Amino acid sequence: MKKFLIYVFFVPLTTFFMVVAVLNILSWHRWYDERPIYFVLDIDNFIPTLSEEKNYDEISKIGINSFAVDAYRLYYNINKLSELEKKFVVKIHDVKYDTKIFDQILAGNDKIFSLIYISDKLIKFFGEKSYECSTICNKMSRSDLYMTQTKNFDFRKVSEEEIYEIIKKFKFVKLNFESISNFGKYNGISALRTFVVDLNQIKNINDKKQILSTLIKVKKAIFERCCSVIYFLPSEYLSFRDNLSLINQIIEGIKIKRRKTDLQNFVSYGNSQIFNIFTIVIAIFVPILFYKVVMARLKIIGVLLSYTYTNLFNIFLGIVLWGVNQRYEYIALESVIRGIKLMFILPVLLMPLFIFKIDELIRILNTELKIKHILIILAMMCVLGYVVLRTENVDKKFLLPFELELRRFIETYVLFRPRFKEIFFAQPLLFLSLDILRKNYDNIYIKILFSLSIISAVSIINTFLHTHTPIWLCILRSVLGTIIGLVVGIFYKTLYSKFLQRLSY
Repeated sequence: MKKFLIYVFFVPLTTFFMVVAVLNILSWHRWYDERPIYFVLDIDNFIPTLSEEKNYDEISKIGINSFAVDAYRLYYNINKLSELEKKFVVKIHDVKYDTKIFDQILAGNDKIFSLIYISDKLIKFFGEKSYECSTICNKMSRSDLYMTQTKNFDFRKVSEEEIYEIIKKFKFVKLNFESISNFGKYNGISALRTFVVDLNQIKNINDKKQILSTLIKVKKAIFERCCSVIYFLPSEYLSFRDNLSLINQIIEGIKIKRRKTDLQNFVSYGNSQIFNIFTIVIAIFVPILFYKVVMARLKIIGVLLSYTYTNLFNIFLGIVLWGVNQRYEYIALESVIRGIKLMFILPVLLMPLFIFKIDELIRILNTELKIKHILIILAMMCVLGYVVLRTENVDKKFLLPFELELRRFIETYVLFRPRFKEIFFAQPLLFLSLDILRKNYDNIYIKILFSLSIISAVSIINTFLHTHTPIWLCILRSVLGTIIGLVVGIFYKTLYSKFLQRLSY
C-alpha cells in the first residue's frame, strides 16, 4: 500500500512542484539580471539653489533617474524644473490642495514617474520639514492675493485611493517603501520595492566610515532584497555640492550596469494561494518525518553524517519552496506569504508526538511536576519565544548588544552574513542533541532536546521563505550556517563533556 501511494501520489506531486520551482527560478533569474534600478533624489530643499544655471548641469550628471518634489513646489517651479529633463516623483501630503494644481501637473503626465501619498507612516522617512513645506505652500496658495488672481476657491484633500486611481489611469508606478506594511495590491498598477537612503546620518563629507556603511546598506537593498528604487533624502548638514558629491560616490560605488530594459516584473507559474497552503503543510510535517528517520538510523550512520544529511535535505527542501513561492508581488511588498509564525511554532510543538513512543508520552504526562520541571519548561518557552520573534526582521531593541556589535563588524567587511540564530543556537543544538542521543537513545530528556533541534530545519526553511532574497544567497547563508554551526556545536560539546567530568568528581 505504501509503494502504491508513493508512486501514484507522492512521485507525480513532487515532480510537479519541482518543475514549477525550476520554471519560476529561471523566470526570476532573467528578471534579476535585467531589471532596471532607478535612483530618485528628493530635491525639495534644493529648489532655491537650482536658481543658478550651472547647478542644473551638476545635478543632471550624477546618474539620477527621477526627482522627488512636493506637488505645490512642482506647480510653482514647473518651468524651471522642466529644464532638468528628468521624470518626477510627486509628493502629496494630507493637506488641502487647489484642484487646479493637479490639473496642470497631470497635463504633463509624461514627465511623472510616480505619485507618493505621504501618510503618517511615511512621515518618519521624509521628516516633519517635508510636511511643513507642503503646509506653508498650501497657506500661500490660499492667500487672498492668490485667490483674487486665480478666482479659484476649490480646495480639498486628496485621498490615498484617489492617488492610486490616478497612478492606474496614467500608468505611473507605485513606490512601496520597505518597513511600511499594508500597502495592498491594486490591479493594473506596477509596483516597485523602494529603499530610502537618509543621508542626514552623514554630517561630514569626510566621514568615510559612515559613507561606507551607507554604501553597504544600499548594496544590500539592491542585491539582497531586490529593491528597484533607491530614494535619496539629502543631508541637511551638507551643502548642495557636497550632497551631489556624496550621492555620486554611492551610485558609482554600487557598480551596477545601466539597464535600458523596461522589465519591471516577471511571470510566475502556479496559484499563489494553493502554493502558500502547500508550503505551510510541507514546512510543518516533512522536516518532522525526516528527523524521525534520522533518529531511527542515528546509530548506523553516525552523528556527523546525520547532521550533514539533515542539513542538505533541509536546504534542498528550502530551494523547492523558494521556487514555488517566487512571486513578484512578494518582492514588491504587494503581498506576503501567510503562516510564517505557524510554520515555526507547530513543528516544535508536534515533534514530540512523532518521536516519542506511546508509553513514553504517557509517562511524561503522568510525571509529577516539580520546581525544576517548571523552570525547565519556562526556560524553553522563553528561548522558543525569542527565536520565534526573530523569524522576521525585528527592531534592534530586541537584539543582544553583543550581536549588534558583531553584526556591524561583519557587515563592514562582508556584504552578506549567516543567520545568527542558526550558527549560535539552532545548528549547534542539532549537533549536540544528535551526539548525546546516540549515547543515550532511550533517555526522555535527551529526546526532548532533540525535539527542540527541529528549529534548525525550520530556520533554514524560513531563510528560503524570504523570497525577495536571491536563491544563491539563501543557499550560501544556509551552508555557512551549517558549517559554522557545526564548529560551534563541537565547542558546546566540549563544554558539556567538561561539565559532566566535574559532576563526576
